[in-house]
Amino acid sequence: MYMLLAMGLIVGSFLNVALYRWPRELSVVAPRSHCPHCGTTLAWYDLIPVLSYLLLRGHCRYCQVPIARHYLWLELSNAALWYWVAALEPLGLSYPFSWQLCSKLLFTSALLLIAVIDWETFIIPDPLNLFIAGLALPGAFLEHTLLWHERLRGAAWGGGILWGIAYIFRRLRHREGIGGGDIKMMFACGLLLGSKKILTALTLAPYIALAMVGLWWLRGSKPNLKQPIPFGPALALSTFLAASYSEELGQWFWALLL
Repeated sequence: MYMLLAMGLIVGSFLNVALYRWPRELSVVAPRSHCPHCGTTLAWYDLIPVLSYLLLRGHCRYCQVPIARHYLWLELSNAALWYWVAALEPLGLSYPFSWQLCSKLLFTSALLLIAVIDWETFIIPDPLNLFIAGLALPGAFLEHTLLWHERLRGAAWGGGILWGIAYIFRRLRHREGIGGGDIKMMFACGLLLGSKKILTALTLAPYIALAMVGLWWLRGSKPNLKQPIPFGPALALSTFLAASYSEELGQWFWALLL
């Protein structure tokens, strides 16, 4: 369990790098991590997940500028989600090394990063969608519970439904309603999860988006129907729930309808 949490924090630290660099079209590999304010290259002891932030009291060691709190929360959130996902798997906490579990953990991290980047920038970077689609390739050979034709059907449903909605909205309102990044994201997720889970995710997403809008209004934000709203966070959360609780959500949803 402790190794799982430690790896979750380390991957969460990498998510912070990607969060800063990908929207700016920078490499996540080079150059080395540096303070975005003073430009000083950070030493290894400045980059220990969570611990470095706490020891430095949330400030850069060199220029004393405050470090944004989302760096800390992203690391903690990723570790917590990894624990959650592993706890749902048989022996997941005691032996977190199977390909199936590793795939789910990496997929969860990708969804978390998509949600945060789209929330802040209204962009879902293509490398993230390609990464999710790439997880489906070894899964097709190592997991015999989801065949290729089911994965292709999931990709068609995931990308096709959103593309159709986007096309109709554009023809009726003469402006973009759903971004291309959302369409590519659900195509990739459908390729990984198959049709049943991706349809569950697409069913949940609008309700989650409405709940997000409701929370904005409760916080005092004035409703503006012309203001764009990032759909990626709702898609990411609905996909995570569908991937983790597909059977339970399906039974609950059909019980509501009937």
